[in-house]
Amino acid sequence: MRFFKSLVLVLMFIPVRLYSQDAMIYQAFNERFVDIIGQLEQLKDWGVSHVLISPPQKSLDRSEWWARYQPVDYRFIDGPLGNESELVELIEAANNYEIAIVADTVLNHMADIGEFPDLRFPQFGPQDFHFAEQRPCIFDYSDRFQATNYWLCDFRADLPDLNTSSDYVRSIHLTYLKKLIDLGIRGFRWDAAVNIEVDYFRWLLPQLGEDIFQFGEVVGTSLEEVQLYTDIMKSTDFRLLIQMTRHISSQGDIQNLKPSILSDALNPDKRISFVRNHDADFNPGFFNFQSIQHAALGYIYVLGGVGGVPFLYNRDMTIPEVLVSLEFRKRTRQAESNFESLELFCQNCSRDILTWSRGNDAFVILNKSDNWHEFDFRAKDLQAGCYEELRYEFEVCLAQDFDGSVRLNSWAGGSRASIGSMTGLLFVRK
Repeated sequence: MRFFKSLVLVLMFIPVRLYSQDAMIYQAFNERFVDIIGQLEQLKDWGVSHVLISPPQKSLDRSEWWARYQPVDYRFIDGPLGNESELVELIEAANNYEIAIVADTVLNHMADIGEFPDLRFPQFGPQDFHFAEQRPCIFDYSDRFQATNYWLCDFRADLPDLNTSSDYVRSIHLTYLKKLIDLGIRGFRWDAAVNIEVDYFRWLLPQLGEDIFQFGEVVGTSLEEVQLYTDIMKSTDFRLLIQMTRHISSQGDIQNLKPSILSDALNPDKRISFVRNHDADFNPGFFNFQSIQHAALGYIYVLGGVGGVPFLYNRDMTIPEVLVSLEFRKRTRQAESNFESLELFCQNCSRDILTWSRGNDAFVILNKSDNWHEFDFRAKDLQAGCYEELRYEFEVCLAQDFDGSVRLNSWAGGSRASIGSMTGLLFVRK
């Protein structure tokens, strides 16, 4: 019976353009599978192509979110978020909206040693772990041996590090992943990927199929370390996130986020561009923005034009800037961003304001400072005409100048442009 059910799922699946400009990931963090079903219509309207669910394998028997990232038994899909039949129900519903379900996947370690002090899990024993007796914690993440062999530890747990070079461990993992694929899962996020040797993924990925969307959590202590992994997979771009948190701040220079200047970030075709996820949300000091309003401006930057596959975090979907940026993205989806198109004329605002155009009929202005700024501007790539601001719903009109560029003609009924503190404005030509 299982064979026929899996066959039906495969036949029902409608392929999603995994790497196109249309791809966008929504993290349904710690949400029950059955609860996600009711959101699919809205997610489709927002332009979401992939929904990332929390790890579905049997995990530590606790209700806290972090327990889902502590596997106990890969044979079973069962836990507070749902069981196997509920996961299949979600997959089938998502297929109807041409949305792919992606599973957050923990392969680096098992559940807290405090719960399994003898390292005897249903599928593993002490022989299947690195340093089963010494149990050292990683203290130097720049040391590749430590990063891939020592244990991940924090105030919550010491996590036994699986020997992912073992044929037996690999066979357990592959069986689990193929089971998920048979159920209809069409992608994987590799949790703590940087803590697993690159050769493991070189062995694993070709066995999953070319139509499987996958990306890694590759924090890395250098761009060079991250690129070891991005040669074979996309990655959540922590290097870009570091630059955003640094420059979308009271002390930063937002001009450094222009792609022509941005050096310590992944190429857009390798990048999952994100502002926040569960780790940043629940771990103070983990790549955090100065405030949630600074993060809101980060979402405009990510969704409005910096490139890569955008990533939405479910607990941020009430932020107005996120919602208006999704509308802007929908209306400018096929356009290219040009961060050199607009020339601003203002006093003492160069470090505070970032502008870019989207094609020739949309543009964005960000002000990350605590100050209100007035300015004038010209643009070389925009069409003359009137533009609608999507968040605050006012009109801006641009007039053709003698040199072919356009200049400001009117701004909300006035003659000079202005932008409030900590504000992003998104304009689309009427």
